[in-house]
Amino acid sequence: MAALWNVQILDKGPAWLTVEVRQAHPDAGEFPASRAFALRLLHEQAWELDASFHYRATSPLGQACDSKQVLDEDWVSANVDRFIAGITAQDTSTTTLDEAAAERLVADRLGLGDLGQLTDDEKRRLDDAYNQLWKDPSRLPARRYRFEVTDPAFLAHLAPGARWGSAAF
Repeated sequence: MAALWNVQILDKGPAWLTVEVRQAHPDAGEFPASRAFALRLLHEQAWELDASFHYRATSPLGQACDSKQVLDEDWVSANVDRFIAGITAQDTSTTTLDEAAAERLVADRLGLGDLGQLTDDEKRRLDDAYNQLWKDPSRLPARRYRFEVTDPAFLAHLAPGARWGSAAF
């Protein structure tokens, strides 16, 4: 699965961390604000596949729950309180780009008018610039969050500066 978000750990305390979540794909949807999202995001780095492609926990969070559980809506609803104490969006004004909004943004930057009336050359320029938009994370919407966990051990596997692509929802 393609990454929906690019994640970077900005700061960390005993039982909290601050992350920047940056949109990586037009299908990402709105920035999530649920504790389920926080659990899924943190869990992505808490395990790996072993040589036989079996789940292997690499941290206390990975030992406390597995990848199948964190993808199961019912399980997460019943258990998220065991892991995530809170989630706060620190900058709530940022909105994501869907495909149409991203296309319009690029067209405006190129000075193109009606997208239905573009020449072949303008369409090529638009397509090239659209593809470049998604390759330059600094130009994509981002939101900062503070995640608070119920046990400091659940953050043991993470450090400021860590980055990864995420499919969390």
